[in-house]
Parts: sequence; C-alpha cells; structure tokens
Amino acid sequence: METVMESRASIELFKAGQGPWLDTISRRLLKSGQLKEWIEEDGLLGVTSNPSIFQQAITQGEGYEQDIRKMLARGASTLEIYDSLTIADIRETCNLFLPVFEGTRREHGFVSLEVLPCLAANTEATIREAQRLFSAVHCPNLMIKVPATPAGILAVEELIALGINVNVTLIFSQANYREVARAYIAGLTRFVAKGGDPANVHSVASVFVSRIDTEIDKQLDLKLAGERDRVKRMALEELKGKAAIANTKLIYQDFKEIFSSDEFRLLRDRGAFVQKVLWGSTSVKNPSYPDLVYVENLVGHDSVNTLPQATWEALLDHGEIRANSIEENIDESRDIVSRLKKFGIDIHEVCEKLQRDGVKAFVVAFETLMSVIEKKRFENLKRAGAVKTTYAFPEKTQKAIEVAIRDFEKKDLHARWLAKDPTLWTNDPAHHKVILNRLGWVEIAEKVTGKLYELDLLQEKIASEKVRDIVLLGMGGSSLAAEVMASILKKPSHRSPSAAKPRFHLLDTTDPLSISRVNDVIRYDKTIFIVGSKSGSTIETRSQYQFFFHAVKRFYRGDEAKAASRFVIVTDEGSPFAQMGKAMNLAGLFLNPSDIGGRYSALSLFGLVPAASLGMDVRKVLKDAQRALSNMRASRDLKKNRGIYLGIVLGILALQGKDKLTFLTSPSLASFADWAEQLIAESTGKEGKGITPVVGEPFLGLEKYGSNRVFVLLRQKGENEKGWADRSRALKAKGFPVIDCLWDDGINVGGEFLVWEIATSIAGVVLRINPFDEPNVKESKDITGRILQKIQKKKALPKPAMSLKASSARLSTVEKNLLGKFFGKLKPNGYLSLLAYIDRTVASKKDLQAIQRLLAAALRVPALSGFGPRYLHSIGQLYKGGPRNGSFIEFYVRDTKDLKIPGECYGFSQLKTAQAMGDYLATSNKGLPVLVVDLGRDPNRGLRTFRSKLEAYLKSAG
Repeated sequence: METVMESRASIELFKAGQGPWLDTISRRLLKSGQLKEWIEEDGLLGVTSNPSIFQQAITQGEGYEQDIRKMLARGASTLEIYDSLTIADIRETCNLFLPVFEGTRREHGFVSLEVLPCLAANTEATIREAQRLFSAVHCPNLMIKVPATPAGILAVEELIALGINVNVTLIFSQANYREVARAYIAGLTRFVAKGGDPANVHSVASVFVSRIDTEIDKQLDLKLAGERDRVKRMALEELKGKAAIANTKLIYQDFKEIFSSDEFRLLRDRGAFVQKVLWGSTSVKNPSYPDLVYVENLVGHDSVNTLPQATWEALLDHGEIRANSIEENIDESRDIVSRLKKFGIDIHEVCEKLQRDGVKAFVVAFETLMSVIEKKRFENLKRAGAVKTTYAFPEKTQKAIEVAIRDFEKKDLHARWLAKDPTLWTNDPAHHKVILNRLGWVEIAEKVTGKLYELDLLQEKIASEKVRDIVLLGMGGSSLAAEVMASILKKPSHRSPSAAKPRFHLLDTTDPLSISRVNDVIRYDKTIFIVGSKSGSTIETRSQYQFFFHAVKRFYRGDEAKAASRFVIVTDEGSPFAQMGKAMNLAGLFLNPSDIGGRYSALSLFGLVPAASLGMDVRKVLKDAQRALSNMRASRDLKKNRGIYLGIVLGILALQGKDKLTFLTSPSLASFADWAEQLIAESTGKEGKGITPVVGEPFLGLEKYGSNRVFVLLRQKGENEKGWADRSRALKAKGFPVIDCLWDDGINVGGEFLVWEIATSIAGVVLRINPFDEPNVKESKDITGRILQKIQKKKALPKPAMSLKASSARLSTVEKNLLGKFFGKLKPNGYLSLLAYIDRTVASKKDLQAIQRLLAAALRVPALSGFGPRYLHSIGQLYKGGPRNGSFIEFYVRDTKDLKIPGECYGFSQLKTAQAMGDYLATSNKGLPVLVVDLGRDPNRGLRTFRSKLEAYLKSAG
C-alpha cells in the first residue's frame, strides 16, 4: 500500500514542499469515512472552510436537519445553532487530522474556521470572536480564518501576539500580502517578547488565484470587443489566463524575501515557523483551461494548495507535479503585469476590487445560511390574529371603486405590481429607473432574515454591558418606524427572551433644548447611540452625530476607539457614514439595501436595529409582515387583497375630492398614524395632487367636519369597543367614508407597515404619480444652506410678510387685522397646519393640540400640526408639492442656550433658525399664506398666549 501511496500526485506534491489541503467540509464527508480515507490513503494534509462552504453543506441537508430541529425546540438562537453545527464538525475534523499535525511536527494537519463575515471591518470584534472560537473548539491544530481587510490585518497581529493560529484569507494583491506577512512577524515578535514559544503559533497567508483570471479575462474580452487592430488583438488574446499565475508567482517571490530577512531569522532561530503561503481558489472557472492549471504551475517549498473537492479528485486522477514550478518564468510574470497595465488594466486595482467582492460574497453566503435556519425558526413562531378591516362608503364612491377594480383587473394590476412594472405609475422612462431602484421594500421582510443574527449580537452586547439608554439619531423614515414599535410593542410577549430594557430617546430635531435634555440624563458609557441615515448626508443627523461623538470622545479622554464602541450606524452602502463606519470599531455597522426609500424602510434595518436594541422580538414583527406579503401575492381578487384594495379606495376618494384622510386612533396606536402621515404625504403630495393625512387632531363634533373628510379608525381589540362602535356608527350615519381597522395585537404593526406601504403605492397608480420620489424636499434644504451662510456672515435675514409676537394675551387691533388677513386666505377645501420649531415635549404637544382643536372646530377645516424640522422629512413634501390649498402658522422660540456643532461654524440654534426660515421661504415663495409667530423664550407660555389671542380674535370675528 505504501508503494501505491507514494506514487500519488498528492504525495509528490508534498515531497516538492507543498501541502495539499481540501477546500471543503461537510458532515457527509465526515460520516462516510471519505475524509479519513483521503488522509490515510492519499496524503491529504489539512482542510479549510468558509461561510460559502458551510452554507452549501447545511442548506443541502448533509445530515444537519435533525440537529437543527432539536436545537430550535430547545430555544437555541440562530447563531447558537450555527456554532453548534460548525464547531462540532470542525472539532471532529481537527481530531481526524491530529495524527497529521503530530506526524509533520506541526507543519500541517490544520483545520480552518472563519470568524463571522459581518466583522470584516471591526478589529476588536474580530479579535473577540477569534478568541471565542479558538477556545470553543479547543484543538491545537485549529486555525482561525480572518480576512485580510485593513481591520482584519490589525486583528491578525493581535491574535498572533495572543498565541492563536490564524489563516489570513482573501489576499489578492502583492501589497496586501506584504501587509499580512508583516502583521504575522510583528505579532510573533510581541508573543516572544512576552515569553511565548513561537513554535506553538502557526499561520498561513491565503492568496486567492483563479478569481483574478476570471475578472481580468472579462476586462480583456471587453477590450477585444472594441479592438480592430490585428496585432493588438493578438497581444490581448495572449494575456488571457495569465494574470493569476503571474500574480501568485510574484507574491511567492515576496514571501521568500520577507521570510529570509534578518528580522524573521531571529524568530526562526527560536523555533518560529514561516507563515506558509496558501494558494486558494484554485479550481478552474474557465472550462477551456486545464483543470489543474492553478495546481501544477504553483508548486513551491513552504506552501499549501487548498483544493476544492473536484480539483482534489482531478489531482489524484491525473496530476503531474513539477517541483518548484512556481519559480519558472518570473521575468515573464513581471512582464505580464506590465503589459496588462499598458492596456489599462491595473492588476492591483483588480485585486482590491476582488477582495471587496470576496468579503461581500462571504457575507451573502452566510446570510443565506442564516435565512435557511431562520425559516425553520419562523415556522415555530406563534403569530397574532389578523387585522380586521371594514369599509363604509357613500353609494357614489362605492360604484367608482367597483369600476376601478374591474378596470385594474383587466390591466392585470396584481401581476404587474408583483413584477414591479414601473409603467403602472408613469410612462416617462426617466422615472422608471428611479422607481425600479425604490422597490426593495416589497420583499424585505423575507430578505432581511439573514441579518437577524447581527441584531441578536447587538441585543447580547446591550444586555451584557448593562446599557441603560438607546439614543436614536435620525430623521423621517429613518427613525419614525422605531418610534412606532417602541410605543406599541410593550407587552412581555413582544420582547425577546433575556433582552435588556433600556430607555429610548428619539432625537429627530435640531432644537438645542431637546438635545440638551437627552444629553443631561444619559451616561455615555451606558448608552448606545444609533445613527440612522440613508444618504449619510442628512444635515440634522450628521450634526447630532458630530455633537455626541465629540462629547463621548472627550469623556474617554480622546480615545476614538472607545468612543466608536458606543455607536451603531445604519446607512446605505457607499454613503459617507458607510465609508466612515468601515474605518471605525463601531458597536455595529448595518448596511441597508440601497433600493429602499426612507419612508418605505420600516421593516428594513432602519426600523429593526433600533427595535431590537430596545429588546423587541423583531422576528414576530417580521412574521406578521410575511403573512401580509403572502396575502398580497396570493390574492388575485383585488377586493380580497388588503393592500391593493385599500390603495384603490384611497386613490378613488382623493379623485372625488375626499382627500383629507383623518386618523382617529386608540392611544396605543397614535404613533402608527404619525408614521402613516409621512408615508402617505411624502409619497402622494406632488404635481399638485396628494392625499392629506390629518393626524393628532382631537375628535370634534360631527357638524365641524367638511365633506372632504375620510376617517380611518385605528384601534386595538378590547380597547373601549363600545365607544369606538358608537363613533363609527355616527360617522357612517353622516355619510362619511370610514375605514375601520381593528388590530388583534401590537405585533400586527409588522403586517400593517407593509399593507399601508402597498396601499400608498397603489394610490399612486390611481393618482398617476410616482410615489417613490420627493421632488420638492430639496428646495428647503438648498435655501437652508444659503441662510446658514448668511447667519455665519452676520447678514440680515429675510423678514416674514406676516408675523406677530406672542408676548401678551391681549389682542391688538394690528394683530386682529393681521389674523383676519391670514385666515381670509384660508380655502374652504384646504387645511391649516401648525409648524412648531420648539422642544417637543408632552407639555408642548398638549399646548399645540389645544390650538389645533380650537382652529379645527372654529374654522371647520382640517388642522394639522408638526414639530420642525421633523415634519420637513414627512409631510413637508405635500405642503410644497401637493394641492395648493394649505395655510401655515410657523412658531419659533428665542433659544436661551445653544450647542456648538463640532467642525461647523454654527450651532444647533442657528441651524434650526436656518431651517425654519428656509421652509418659510420655500412655502411662501409658492404663494401659500404663512403666519410666523414669535413665542419668546418660553415656548409653552408663548403657545398658551397665542391661543388666548386666537380665542379673542375668533370671538370678535363671530
């Protein structure tokens, strides 16, 4: 048998100085005895694994199903299940290779297990995870795989210094390889300086090979397609399939130089092993290339080739080993790199791209695996009862709805919506691209499940660190959904087991008093700040982040790493916050899909990260949303399709002039109406069209309501059911359209987020507008920027055409005339909106609502209210782009204090002033009436004083 074994190509490879490892692992290979046979019969010397390998093994069954079911029944978390499966397999594999490890005097026999791919940009978290895995497996021949990202390389040095074996993976370029080798030597030097034996620490540098040819061949093909010169075409053709081997050979030359240096010789003399170079990704991607091209041409001393199973079997079958083949044609390899550059292909840039792509690919593979486990978990979750929605309409409206449904069924609305057909909304090709890039929210309740393990990790961190406060910094859709869930999900059944219960503070403001109030009650070392911004450039969120990061950094005496550990960022890939976050050791960096607009992001990471941080069981929320999505897909009958039918109803009512959508809610569901306001207003308020949500207006006498009202009742089962029944009956008797939504449980928030998102998009179809853009939002932002410049230069600001001071309750003649002029511009089919740039407190909301009730009842028009700049990111689009029938009262306060924004020439008070003035100008420039009210230094006293003036005016006006 020994003679047979010695004749194998795998043995010849080992004799030539290169160890053959296997680049796959599965329970089937372990249980069948195949892996053991390859070790004993064919000289297999090690195994590598990665997220993609485990994803393929576990999702394809491979003997894992029964264990997964058992652990789910015990209540294990998704990561605990993954850990249990992988650690068990890795430990068993390590034991199989232990004789190899000992027989090769610890040069081979290693098995690799990778850290979580989501940690690629976080050094400290990578170190902690590597230590945990090394301790959990507890085998001397385990290697922890760490990606060679900037953060990963820092972790590698630290792990080697701690005596942990490391496989540094996803290396492509020469420059990146040299950084890895230096990190190994630096870490080993530190380990020896602490008295460690360097012979006990091992590492390999995994250089990926074939992917380079795949990418460069693709670029060469593009150049060939446009090249007509025969000589140049020949030169391009000659370069195909050459780059990967050339790059690998040059890296091997770097390896020899580094590990023959005097610096490493000192370590070697003390027993240190070289950090072997490992050639990974050595299967052939182009079937026209020889199947062992990346094996037979890369044989060298002190190296490893980790082979996918098919490549390993090909090696055993017909491999021909040339010793030191990697030393052949080195000058030609340099020439290949040079010739590529002359054609505009920089191999180093290609390598950097491939590393980024590799990190993403591992993340995707891991999330796919997590989704498979989560799907099994979701099957065991008990779901809440469904929301019951009933409708009552005047006969004319009912007939119009029925006609619309028949028409939409003929136009195949259901199938076209599911297919994301942009022509549903517009025939303008310019809008199609925007629409297609804004529909990721449709399936997000299913797609996001692969990331839930990251939320579990964040919950664990918050609980273990005894975090007392969660501060959410964000505006509009990036924050409102979290506020909704925080106010609705309060039952013990809504919470994750063993999750912490921190206090919640939402800062969607630039008011210095609001920011100070939060700053005064938190301890930085017991607080997590969540920064939510889709674009990463929102001025409010950016300013809040600058303020708090500077304060936390000062608290930690300038230690940026410690300051960063108190922050979580949720943003889109490629945003300024994403780029910054990747360079920091944050408590969490969550990159949301970029094809989801802010107001449709409730069920995305923007809503889920804060909710999970507060201890909520987001899986139950998502399960309810998945039920709504299933209903949407299955219900081709538009009358039974909740989202589509509601959207048609809202659109038809608006076309009939019934466009004042008035929400009456149970106290526990009031925040959902706030969220629906921004969704509906920002989506439909454009091109002079729109549905105007009326939220927070107290219930008035029925005679106070105009015929343009539609009522939405949002109520919880068991809450004052008789009172709601009486109110509903009275509204119907008066002929008002009524949409009555009875929630079974707070968990219904998940499904209702999606139902109202679907309905809003369908209302856009009816109204023939694009519900996914916001064409007028930029106006206020641009004007705000110009005003900030004026403030910094101490230039005079524009004076409002209509303004008064709320310094005295007495109504002067001038004020009476001014109010008469302002209210005289109010249109019968219009609305009035109260916009307060003040501290948003229970008291200020109560005072503002009192004015809202007074005006709505007296003027018999809908009265809206909102706090600035919060409303700019919700209903502000409708005010400027919707029907021109609004009148506005803008309140501002003379701030008694300001807070400097680090890095800027202005403070929060100045920023808020600029925003208020910017919105005033953007609104008044459209010819809409705006009354500006100076509340003085005390906003609550000012509001009450202004109410007294209004009461006097209304009394005098009869």
